[in-house]
Amino acid sequence: MGGVRVGKSSTGGRRIDVRLKLLAAQRYRSEDIACLRVRGIIPLTALVAYEERTAIQVINRRDRERAVSVFANIAPGHSQNEALSYIESLSRSLLVGYRLVLGGSSNAFKESMSSLLFAMGLGVIIAYMILASQFNSYIDPVTIITILPLTMPGAVFTLLIAGQSINVFSMIGLLLLMGIVEKDSIIHVD
Repeated sequence: MGGVRVGKSSTGGRRIDVRLKLLAAQRYRSEDIACLRVRGIIPLTALVAYEERTAIQVINRRDRERAVSVFANIAPGHSQNEALSYIESLSRSLLVGYRLVLGGSSNAFKESMSSLLFAMGLGVIIAYMILASQFNSYIDPVTIITILPLTMPGAVFTLLIAGQSINVFSMIGLLLLMGIVEKDSIIHVD
């Protein structure tokens, strides 16, 4: 049915396989197997029993293990963090030998959030160092930076009023807000 290589031919230094298989019209239906004959005389159904059943076409693997990929979108009114928490709670009820590995945008989401939190902390430290050198004081930068934690409750409250979630875009907006507030605070202290 699928064809076999019965020989090869060389033309112009290139090897070409010669394959033997049924015509396309003779190999689409399971009933076509009954029409096949062994050595042109004996029907194939006299020698074998066959049954038709479903089978997987491809075995997907990731890191040399069998894998099933599930793709989904977040339902309206829910955040990506909620969806990830729910999926991780489902992973606790998996059978022995099975495990859940997050990938794609969910993996990128977790990495982005941790990177943004690191950038936020590093930004505060660098801002303190620059302000300390600019004002020639260790106390003036502290008065400027003390306003930064107060931006977070205002941003979270605004997100709640607007019905939005904390995501990568809102974290970038929070970084920008902290920069604007710090600039305004520098002007007031100066």
